[in-house]
Amino acid sequence: MPQNRTIQAGASTTFTASVTGLPPFYFQWYSNGIPIIGANSSSLTIANAQLYKAGAYSVVVSNAYGAATSISAMLNVITPSFAIALNAPSFSWSSSGNAPWFGVTDTTHDGSSAARSGMIADNQQSSLTTAIPGPGTVRFWWKVSSQSGGDYLRFLINGTEQVSRSGEADWQQRSFPLSAGENTVSWVYAKNASVSSGQDAVWVDQVEFLAPAPASIASPTALGNGSLQFTLQSDPGIAYEVQVSTNLATWTSLTTITNTSGSATYTTSVDNSRCRFYRLKLVQ
Repeated sequence: MPQNRTIQAGASTTFTASVTGLPPFYFQWYSNGIPIIGANSSSLTIANAQLYKAGAYSVVVSNAYGAATSISAMLNVITPSFAIALNAPSFSWSSSGNAPWFGVTDTTHDGSSAARSGMIADNQQSSLTTAIPGPGTVRFWWKVSSQSGGDYLRFLINGTEQVSRSGEADWQQRSFPLSAGENTVSWVYAKNASVSSGQDAVWVDQVEFLAPAPASIASPTALGNGSLQFTLQSDPGIAYEVQVSTNLATWTSLTTITNTSGSATYTTSVDNSRCRFYRLKLVQ
């Protein structure tokens, strides 16, 4: 009779049935009580096992004189942690909803592992969440196989939806700016009231945080009206405090600029100081 097994995700294992009696024998294997199409031999091989293949496996053996059902053998699949699956060991991950996300090795962008949405039913959802301190940029890859226009994978920052996908959509990389402070980022797969298409699943891989590039002050120009104008160059969406000093020891805040497009022009009045120094301070 088949024996319990525990294997790593991506590995393979074989259940075998032994039987005595008068042949010929006929076999039908079951997974969690559901017959497996084409599984009609004395052994059953589970190739490239993933979490969704875990569960109870049994076999019904019959001959001309009757049938017998084996006890169930449990297949346990050890999946990659979110830290490994998402290439993001510095983040603290959690999953919620009607079924949790889990690590897989069969569908990935990097060829190693990724995270897959939980196996949910109609009108249910599965969420994957972490917190990332800003400012900066979050970047990730995602893939969708779902009912087009009905079952969506949505990406949210601090509860606000940024983008969504449905249907059959292969791996795509996306990037979004994060504001200063802690940002809650979430990937939520939600199903509507009916219909399932494709694999009815979504995946996320290679999540990373990119710190803002150093900002700079460029093109300082003295204007005829006694003002000074210069250009702030930095990553879009990052806020900087403009400070001034006459001695490089004591600094005074002039204003805060949020650079929305990659460069921003700032104009300030000047006084009779022999030297004035300007600098940018990242707003945390």
